[in-house]
Amino acid sequence: MKIKLIYSVTLIFIFFLFSCGGKEKQETKIIKPMKFASVVQEGGTIVKTFNGTSQSGAETRLSFRTNGLIVKLNAKIGDKVKKGNLLAQLDLNDLQLNYQKATSAQQSAKSHLETARSGFERVKELYQANSASLSDYEQAKNNYLAAQSSYQTAKKTLELQERQIDYAKIFAPTAGTVSAVNVELNEFAAAGNPVIIINSDNDDIEVTVGVTENYISRIFNGDEAEVVFSGIEGQKFKGLVTEVGFSSAQTATSPVVLKLANVSKQVRPGMSVEVHFSFGNTKETPTLSVPVSAVGEDHDGAFVYVLKQQNEIIYTTVKTIIQTGKLTNNGYEVLSGVHEGDYVATAGIRSLYDGMEVKLLHD
Repeated sequence: MKIKLIYSVTLIFIFFLFSCGGKEKQETKIIKPMKFASVVQEGGTIVKTFNGTSQSGAETRLSFRTNGLIVKLNAKIGDKVKKGNLLAQLDLNDLQLNYQKATSAQQSAKSHLETARSGFERVKELYQANSASLSDYEQAKNNYLAAQSSYQTAKKTLELQERQIDYAKIFAPTAGTVSAVNVELNEFAAAGNPVIIINSDNDDIEVTVGVTENYISRIFNGDEAEVVFSGIEGQKFKGLVTEVGFSSAQTATSPVVLKLANVSKQVRPGMSVEVHFSFGNTKETPTLSVPVSAVGEDHDGAFVYVLKQQNEIIYTTVKTIIQTGKLTNNGYEVLSGVHEGDYVATAGIRSLYDGMEVKLLHD
């Protein structure tokens, strides 16, 4: 009896132990969101490079305005086209049949209108000579007005069918180079879907780059930058900033568009580029700076928690001793310990520890 009791207690203990372990496995690890800032350089002149691609400043996407089967395709990638060239056409059989029906209906309505007009004029003269009644006059007038309405409707229907034929053709709206053809011959095309893309030949090349969040606030419309194409050796181009976008939550960069001031024949849309931006003042000595809220102090001296990226979401904290300089409006000058572009925690410094997993809290 005593052995059975011990055996039962042991089973209960094992069951309890495994139950607790299962619950622990089901617990979800909570990652603390963390406010942060970038270590930035203050004063002096620095050059930062951002990668991007070139594109045509005047890109035209051409599409049909009706559905149909493509029976003509007179464009290939790289073709030079002139304004007015027929580039693509849909099957016109059904559209032409509808146009012929609309033409016949319009001619019939026009003939009926002429007959109704003649009848109205005749009854009008008889009515004025007291040889026709008022009801005859009103009837003839109503017939004439109805014939006018029918003719206008038939005329508009004919114009619509004529436009439908035009909608089934794509003409080059301007001279340029075909950069993309998204369909093939005998393929069904849906209205509104881009079929052919034309880039202008007017040397209006633009460059788009993604600028990181710690530098986007320093770039403004009208700023100049140096543009270098990886496929063109020994040449540098001047770019003028024309658009400055907002930061993307997915990429943490903001799009910046520059227009090239000097374009050579070697420059084409879709090429990889490097854009060099210059920041700061040559008369000042460059120093690094961190916000006051990022700096803590203990028996080892001043420190910050640098956030090291582990994957797309998770960062880990690394306690880093720094040597601080004077206090400025932007925070503490940092003489050593961190590098430009490092992320540092700016909230809850006393509750952090080495190796703690956090995720960035974006404003």
